[in-house]
Amino acid sequence: MSAPARRGALRIVAMLACAVAVALIAGRIWWVNEQAIKIPVEHVAQGSWLALDGAFAGSDEEQTKGYEFRVEKTEVVTPDEYLSRYGKDGVASTEDGARRSVLAVTLTMRNTSTEGGGIMSFLWEVIPESKNTDYSVDEDLWAHVAKMDPSMFSVPPGKTLKTVVPFVGFSNPPYFGSDEASFRPPIEGSSFELVMSNLPVRKILDLRVDAS
Repeated sequence: MSAPARRGALRIVAMLACAVAVALIAGRIWWVNEQAIKIPVEHVAQGSWLALDGAFAGSDEEQTKGYEFRVEKTEVVTPDEYLSRYGKDGVASTEDGARRSVLAVTLTMRNTSTEGGGIMSFLWEVIPESKNTDYSVDEDLWAHVAKMDPSMFSVPPGKTLKTVVPFVGFSNPPYFGSDEASFRPPIEGSSFELVMSNLPVRKILDLRVDAS
């Protein structure tokens, strides 16, 4: 075999080897994906009841059996509007109170079980339709509204409670800057997902901000 023919044959062998390697890698990725644990996802529309049925956000110590939640209304408001409408202790303003930075979610919750159980609300998370950020419970604001611990609470067996939960995002201060430079950025969009649990089922309340 001549030298050019030999080089051509070697080139073909190398290309075939590369193709086989790519196929093996793709097959491996497919197999790993098929074997990965898939967490079921359940969506419930605004206005309908979502039953946690023991599902939890971060720890099974929450004991959520019998807990059910329903979103009555979703609004985008300023911190001052939130305090003015729903505050219980007379506090009426905050440092950045004029920015529309609060997603106010009116929640009705009930405990249909015979046990007290408990909810870790500090683990709740709201994700906008754009998926480019997330919002968490503003415990400082909620403390002026809720007659309970804003981070962890329980509903007495057989009882129903209603509250307005404020979700906010927090901007990061500049490098080497003070934490005091952080602020609540404006809320954008009109469709959101409130993630109530992550395991063994990811349960989500779909939120909709109505035009006002």
